[in-house]
Amino acid sequence: MPDHADVRSLERLEEFEQQLMRLRQSLLKTLEDLQLEVRRLSDWIERDARAYWLDQYRAAQRHRLECREALSRCMATVRADERRPCTEQKQRLARADARVRTCQEKLRAQQFAAASWRRVQTKEQARMQRCQDMAETGLMVALERLRNHLETLRRYAELRVPMPRSMPAEPSIESEKPGAPCDE
Repeated sequence: MPDHADVRSLERLEEFEQQLMRLRQSLLKTLEDLQLEVRRLSDWIERDARAYWLDQYRAAQRHRLECREALSRCMATVRADERRPCTEQKQRLARADARVRTCQEKLRAQQFAAASWRRVQTKEQARMQRCQDMAETGLMVALERLRNHLETLRRYAELRVPMPRSMPAEPSIESEKPGAPCDE
């Protein structure tokens, strides 16, 4: 890569300035959108998912309690010879127990996911901050330097503008011949 640019047009530099400004604005907008998505994901992982599985766990416990009571009623006997199998109630209780275990597993998984997410978020926050700093500071410094260079080049270009040739040239002393009669 060469050490200098071979730019022959101020218009090209002005276009580059506009593109640099658009890049900065686009980067800032993208970072803002990314921060919103990260916040939304954090809320879901740390609050919404936990709240959902806690609600599901409580509902599963209530349902298991209802199934256990239904099985107890079914198995309650008035006489010893009146014993029933209560197969349906036992199956319902087994499914309710499985649901409680599933909810417990999901809560543990949510806690693990939240801890993992916090570690990733902490690590990636530094990278996002560097991008933010580049957009807010680095690109602004580059734009300001480019504007200063452009202004210098514009002034230089104005100095190089040739004088209009419509002005009559002043006669030089050399053009007058010695000994020529004077108009008196």
